[in-house]
Amino acid sequence: MSDSRPLNILIVGGGIGGLTTAIALRQQGHNVTILERSSSATEFGAAIHLPPNSNGILRRLGLRAEETGAIESCWLSEYTAAGERKACVDMHAGMGIWQHSWLLAHRVHLHNALNKFATAGEGKGRPAKLLTESNVVDVDCENATVKLEDGTEMAGDLVVAADGVNSRLRHKVVGGRIEDTTPFLSGKSAYRFIIPKALAREDPQTAHLAEKPGELLTWTGKDRRIVVYSTHYNKLMNFVCIHPDHDTKGSMEGWSIVANKSDLLETFKDFDPAVVALLNKADPQKLRLWRLMDLLALETWVNGRVALLGDAAHPFLPYQGQGAAQAVEDAAAMAVVFPLGTRPEEIHDRLILYQQCRYERATNIQEWTRQNGEDQSKQLTKPLDIIAKRMTDLFSHDAWHHSEYMLYKWEVARNPPKHRLMPLLPIIPSRAPETPTANIYVAAKIKFKSSKTMLQSWFPTDAFRFVSPGTVVTATISATTFNFSDGTTYTTYGLYLHNVAYRSADGSDHHGSYLPIEFINDTSALLRHREALGRPAVFAALEVSRGEEAFTLSGDVGELLLQGLKPEEEEEENEKVVEEDVLSYRYVPAVGEPGRCDMEYAVKARERGRVVKRFVAETASFAWEAGTSGVTVVELLREVPVLEVLRGEVVEGVCGGGDGRRI
Repeated sequence: MSDSRPLNILIVGGGIGGLTTAIALRQQGHNVTILERSSSATEFGAAIHLPPNSNGILRRLGLRAEETGAIESCWLSEYTAAGERKACVDMHAGMGIWQHSWLLAHRVHLHNALNKFATAGEGKGRPAKLLTESNVVDVDCENATVKLEDGTEMAGDLVVAADGVNSRLRHKVVGGRIEDTTPFLSGKSAYRFIIPKALAREDPQTAHLAEKPGELLTWTGKDRRIVVYSTHYNKLMNFVCIHPDHDTKGSMEGWSIVANKSDLLETFKDFDPAVVALLNKADPQKLRLWRLMDLLALETWVNGRVALLGDAAHPFLPYQGQGAAQAVEDAAAMAVVFPLGTRPEEIHDRLILYQQCRYERATNIQEWTRQNGEDQSKQLTKPLDIIAKRMTDLFSHDAWHHSEYMLYKWEVARNPPKHRLMPLLPIIPSRAPETPTANIYVAAKIKFKSSKTMLQSWFPTDAFRFVSPGTVVTATISATTFNFSDGTTYTTYGLYLHNVAYRSADGSDHHGSYLPIEFINDTSALLRHREALGRPAVFAALEVSRGEEAFTLSGDVGELLLQGLKPEEEEEENEKVVEEDVLSYRYVPAVGEPGRCDMEYAVKARERGRVVKRFVAETASFAWEAGTSGVTVVELLREVPVLEVLRGEVVEGVCGGGDGRRI
């Protein structure tokens, strides 16, 4: 990147994917114009899922869907077509492993909020321009020029085609046979409508189906199903009634087809009378029919300076609630790979990177969705562990963090550093200093929850992983002062990522806490930690102050503060022998051979000790500040989110020694 000139970006389509992309690119500093073919840029009145993987992206952009009436998904109830309950799951109880909530939103209200975020004068970046009645009919991929239906031509640095499942630009981007880029009938259609939840509550026959807040209900028959869930402050119930096309009468052209209520009731007449009574509450004037279209994976999403996004790239069937979520993920990836200052000559290569960030995940989820929508007669019973893994794969992804990591690897591949840096010291003794014996330590620790999707990109190889599912992990910032029998003393300040496993070449797993960085205020100790324990040690000026009820660490990398220290009430916690395995990674660059190393390997060190006293803090906080030491590292540490502080404490004890070994 050579300057901070913004790109001029044209987004074709003002749906959820297009508007989210506009917000994200606006916040990156670019000039954005949205071309929407309709006259009002509005959405249809249906509800939408915002699972954790998309809700987190919207929150990053500043939009809290709860403020538009979205509610948390709390219950999942499954019934047979006859009304026999198969399962009732408390979703709220298990959602704590995800960093963000699974929300059920009203599409119209969410769309309006996105529209405002994209075009309003307030907010980060220049407001996007929204041009309605701008029907794009053609695109020049090499020159990033679009042609409107009225003959007007508009040019930009980059064109994002977010014009939906029936995209007019898809074939221009992909090329090849027209049938390979044309959606085909999936064989199913869906009635869609919304009713006030009060209507269900007032009817004794249906009241039990409207009791729980945030409940998602499903009734599944042999070749048809009904999905109902609450939305908009828990005041509305959204219906998606999926059935074979051959049961549908009348015209089948278009997205929002006016439907016949008697056809709806006839289609599901053999279902539980309670749910049929619920269907009978549909307003005939607002009942719509949606023909479900599918499209196999495209060969590419990118041509020249044009890229497909959302349903234009990967339309989804409605069996997992991931269609809009994947469009939001696309928007995140697009914004990350186009930071302010991107050179125009890099646009095509960066669009290829955008596709690499998204293609495999989006197409995999497309296929899972097809499998999830198969009729009962065709479905193979899936083991619970496969179902759980798929949910983990869906919800555990953060497209922003993933794309940042992909961008980092792309930039390194284009401009390889001459050396991967290691700590630089004024003298290198022939051997590491001996470790004094009988050392006493005082450790100030703050344990907190953080983002798995960000921190997993810190692992030096794919052999490292977090063991826990979900998107929330725990970490500890620890300042430890060692006092030795010979009078020497030093302080370390490190970040420990918990519940990590390293898989060695023989397939065995080694568990422990991963230490990505450790600051030390003594050069001899730094050498000992680096050479004997294999730790990523960096020098920093650190000072510790301990009062009766407070502990402070200050220095040129930041500050840690514990206040209101009180002795641990549980006596058994004291005089406790502790052992902890610490994982790290050792890298030795090859002198005179830029980009190569003499060796690199994982290290496991076992720390032993005995706790003598433990003090718990009423308040605990820390902040990273870039001083004279580790400036680049501290800038990265600043980005680590603290979702919740779990505990602050000071531990006094005696070290029992430690050793490091190569894995």
